[in-house]
Amino acid sequence: IQGEPSYSYCSPLTRSAYPRCSAFFLKVASSAVQTLTVTDVTTNSARLSWDSVAGATGYRVVWGPTPEFFSKDRPRQLVLNSSTTAYQLQNLAHDSEYVISLYVQFGSAEGPGITASAKTSPLGYVSNFRVTSYTSTSISLAWSANPAAAGYRISWRPGGTGRGVAKSQYVSRSELTYHIDHLLPNTHYALGVRVVFSTSEGPETTLAQRTASLAGSRPIQTVQDLRIVDIGVNSLKVSWKRTPGVTHYKIAWAPISGGLEASHIVPAEIIFFTITKLQHNTTYTVRVSSMIQEREGSPVLLTAKTLGLPKVAQFAVQEHTEGSVLLSWTGVHGASAYLLTWRLTSAPELSTELLGAASRSYRVTDLKPRAVYSFSVRPLFGELEGPEAVLMEEIVGSPGNPSPPVPAVPSLPPATTGPLSIGPRSTRASPLPTATPVTLGTTPATTHRHR
Repeated sequence: IQGEPSYSYCSPLTRSAYPRCSAFFLKVASSAVQTLTVTDVTTNSARLSWDSVAGATGYRVVWGPTPEFFSKDRPRQLVLNSSTTAYQLQNLAHDSEYVISLYVQFGSAEGPGITASAKTSPLGYVSNFRVTSYTSTSISLAWSANPAAAGYRISWRPGGTGRGVAKSQYVSRSELTYHIDHLLPNTHYALGVRVVFSTSEGPETTLAQRTASLAGSRPIQTVQDLRIVDIGVNSLKVSWKRTPGVTHYKIAWAPISGGLEASHIVPAEIIFFTITKLQHNTTYTVRVSSMIQEREGSPVLLTAKTLGLPKVAQFAVQEHTEGSVLLSWTGVHGASAYLLTWRLTSAPELSTELLGAASRSYRVTDLKPRAVYSFSVRPLFGELEGPEAVLMEEIVGSPGNPSPPVPAVPSLPPATTGPLSIGPRSTRASPLPTATPVTLGTTPATTHRHR
């Protein structure tokens, strides 16, 4: 067939390897998809996207494994409507290469195809699989998280032939430790863990461990009088009574809502430990157990919640004139800066001022007389914002004739904290996201003048 290759094509009337062509040509501005992209490839899925073609009535997607992976999957196809420019391929075979073709349809005719290829990811192994402790009748295991896991399957069996049947247990994706009980003393065990996906399992990661003998496994006394003796914003300090005969203590902690467990082992002469680098306002479980060499006794558990970030106290109006107010507050230990904001209660625009750590007062000027303003101040701790203290004030009085101080409105409940990125500020007023006006009632409060 002769014609303009950039614009003309023949319509395949069959799906055979040698399609016959009709006796007509169709000229369009572009009869083929120009770009076919494959992204977000996982163990069993891939996302396709392409540019739309003007005048197209639909798209036909064809995909299948390359010859070396024919045994793992079969070719498939489907037709999508003209408004579709992306599609998620599902139920692919893991660790397999696929060829994907996309054809443009114009009614009963079909334009030339565009082809791409992609290889699905292999099923992941569990990493950092390890024994954390063992006794004559138990073994404790731990491993690192697999982002694609729906869960994990742990298995164990006595080593050697004829010594017992294999056992297994499924755990959720949030569980990264497992304790096996009721084992035989002085016995070699084969241990394994594998990732569980939605419809399949990954390869097994294995290790071996021998349980302790009865002669060397006298019961280890549990820790006594475990308590939290100090709570900070990002720390917890625990203490306990000394246990006779132990060589070490193991302290382990993790957020109660789920997350990685961390641990630390200290010598027997230590009877307190400060856990640092914790998240503020978060509840943790803390476990402390006695150890004799590598054997670990039963842990004692308690829970504690770190403090929330502190907020300023005694936030008040010290004086005001017709167009300004002098605000003051008590400093917060550890604050690196203060963020002061103000706005008319009848308008959403918010003005801000970033103040240094030593600031304890600030005069806000250029305010509208007899208008009601909402003022707030919050401490900053590096990239974290503390909760805000809020008050409302009506701008009254006349220039040069200060009015008496007005009691501060009680602060609103602490706001949610999160990362804050603040660059250099050269202006005192900049718009921020719209804030919902809040009307608060005043309550009598004693104010103090600081000049």
